[in-house]
Amino acid sequence: MHDKRDGFASDGDGVCHFVRCPEQIGQEYDLCYQHNRRRSRGTIDKCPICGLYKEQRYQICANCHDDGVEAPSGATGIRRESSMSWFARDATASKFYAYILKLDGGEFYSGQTRELRERLSDHRDGRVTSTAGRTPKLVWFSEVSSRKKATDLEVKLKKLVKQNPREIRRLVTDFHDLVREIDLS
Repeated sequence: MHDKRDGFASDGDGVCHFVRCPEQIGQEYDLCYQHNRRRSRGTIDKCPICGLYKEQRYQICANCHDDGVEAPSGATGIRRESSMSWFARDATASKFYAYILKLDGGEFYSGQTRELRERLSDHRDGRVTSTAGRTPKLVWFSEVSSRKKATDLEVKLKKLVKQNPREIRRLVTDFHDLVREIDLS
């Protein structure tokens, strides 16, 4: 199904077992240093199809997705993110945000948060592994009234990022055109 170019690694072959990571490792390890740290933080887990490590927020790895493998229970491969630490502060919040960042190379990233400025600082300061070192720039955001609405919108945006980046570019362009219409005088 996969080969080493795609990051597939069998036990003890000396290649990181994170999908598409080419990093060489010792025979006794299954992940490179960076991916082992992310596993200990809980941001990566194993693909239920092939057993490679993947981003925790996706149900299956990129290799299985590209091979057309169906995610368990017909899922989209994108899960809503959640954290137990959110609930206490969410109860008193009235605003949440879904947002799109543009990364080096023109790739887009979507996310959601209760504190947009703080989250942008996290991205810019390299504290978010998926955007670290990729010069993230805020290009679109929307304010919504609940965490559920924010996560639902984030899932829709993530699907668009994967399936129709041209539509994301239209969304961003329309947003920028609207911002130019604001009269601050």
